Amino acid sequence: ALPIWKKAQNRKHKTMRTKALLSAAAALAVGAFTAHAQGPVYSVNIVGYVNVDLNPGFNMVANPLDNGTNTVPTLFSSLPDFSTVFKFTGGAYEPGNTLIFGAWGDPNQTLFPGEGAFVNNAGATTNTVTFVGEVVGDGGSTNSLISGFNMVSSISPVAGGLTADLGLTPNDFDTVFEFENGAYLPGNTYIFGAWGGGDPQIAVGEAFFISAGSAIDWVQSFSF
Repeated sequence: ALPIWKKAQNRKHKTMRTKALLSAAAALAVGAFTAHAQGPVYSVNIVGYVNVDLNPGFNMVANPLDNGTNTVPTLFSSLPDFSTVFKFTGGAYEPGNTLIFGAWGDPNQTLFPGEGAFVNNAGATTNTVTFVGEVVGDGGSTNSLISGFNMVSSISPVAGGLTADLGLTPNDFDTVFEFENGAYLPGNTYIFGAWGGGDPQIAVGEAFFISAGSAIDWVQSFSF
């Protein structure tokens, strides 16, 4: 059964605001340098940053950019003591990873683009997490979902309709559960080729649960 922190009563306006600040200036085809008699060498990596506001309490979060290591300490360095990260992989939760007196219980835990986690912000105010790194998925990517519950996100930092914009075509009767304002929204089920509640709108930096009747390869084809 779906792990539920709180039951949602009705859909509310999203307060976990995400700001995808991947501007054209962040496409680093600059920074040329010359070595000896060689010509200029250019970086073709697309880099940028994304701000995600975490409310006090539980938030379902995705890492939208590849920072090289993608470890929890590098991703969530702004969180206050006693905050905890809960990853859900392979159909089950990993042990909670808690920040205590400036040290994470598992400093090697990772959160890669395409995965998701619950982050419990132990502070009394909203905490802005800034993800910095490279865009993943330029030219295409695949996120393999298992039968059963998956906590996932878009591999590429793109927002929009889960099917129309982000390319996930589920099986009939698969259900998506989003988490906002400390509670799950009503489940949105895909029935006979259409979402019962309309195409789920996924923000950059947002993770979600999908209950899949059978395994799915979520193929995304973006050209940045």
